Amino acid sequence: MNTELKNETIVESAPVTNPSAKDKIMADGKITIWEYILIARYFLPILTTIGFALSMIFNPTAGSFLDNTTMVLAIIGWISALTVSPLKILKFIWKSVAIGFKIVRGFIPYYGIADLCAAIFGVGAGLTFSLAVLAFVPAVFTITKFFNEEKF
Repeated sequence: MNTELKNETIVESAPVTNPSAKDKIMADGKITIWEYILIARYFLPILTTIGFALSMIFNPTAGSFLDNTTMVLAIIGWISALTVSPLKILKFIWKSVAIGFKIVRGFIPYYGIADLCAAIFGVGAGLTFSLAVLAFVPAVFTITKFFNEEKF
């Protein structure tokens, strides 16, 4: 048997990662007006939290200027969050519901009753938690997406 070793060059490459939105925008070092708008879109959901905090602190009457202003702030934040990361939001809702189901299912040892109770109480608790987070703090999804690498 005749075995020869061939000279082969092995080239190692760096792992390919998707850059974050911040890295994409700051790649050339110059920020245009359009990029300022894109950056603002990631941080506008903070207005939702500010709007709810103001309405809880000042407790405005229905139809007053402060009540209308806080609701406009909240709506702007929600729309911005939905345009930035809709899949991340839906994934969070689904995970919260699944975790709520598993937690309630773990407390009851009987199969038939446990599945029914988990379906009613666990799914309800998971859905309530996820909707509360989405209603009061939607900036959690958008700001983390701005600074972290994109997964999708």
